Amino acid sequence: MKDSNLKITSMKDIYELFLEQGYNVTIDNDNSFISVIEKDFIVCGDDDLVTLKGKKDLFTTSSHVISDDLHVYEEVYKLFKSYIDNADQYISKKIFNLL
Repeated sequence: MKDSNLKITSMKDIYELFLEQGYNVTIDNDNSFISVIEKDFIVCGDDDLVTLKGKKDLFTTSSHVISDDLHVYEEVYKLFKSYIDNADQYISKKIFNLL
């Protein structure tokens, strides 16, 4: 998966990309559901729904993957990355500190 020209065609491809990037990531036995585990949150999902869960509070947000069948896994990867890279904007303790 090091070649940037490779297409993302499965949840296993996404899993391998996150492993290469150094994330603590798990995948279930049938390669359909992955979890990226960070210090304060977990991002988990499949090719239909991706969820961000705060570890220290009860905050959870989810998004359905909207894409044509040809590019669905690329969109799943982008959604995972968006939640990972912007988790502070979603986790409730950060929102309430702004008030």
